[in-house]
Amino acid sequence: MDSPEAMKAASVEMTVKIDDNEAQPSDYGTDESTALGIPGLNINQFTSGIVGIPINDGFSNPVVGYSASLRWVRAEANVDFVNTAA
Repeated sequence: MDSPEAMKAASVEMTVKIDDNEAQPSDYGTDESTALGIPGLNINQFTSGIVGIPINDGFSNPVVGYSASLRWVRAEANVDFVNTAA
């Protein structure tokens, strides 16, 4: 019979996690600023949608339009290693 010291085991684990997130305003690809009466802003897909109209003095979100954080492509990759030696 083996001794308790000989029965010890070691393990190595690796985990890979990849996250991908894309977000666009709901009016992406439209000429909403032109329809609102502000011509010349929607010249391509990137500038499509409605213009943001903020009110200063304490309002952090625009009254019309979207916040500047929209239209993003974000990605993240995590690689984790665990070595357990007994």
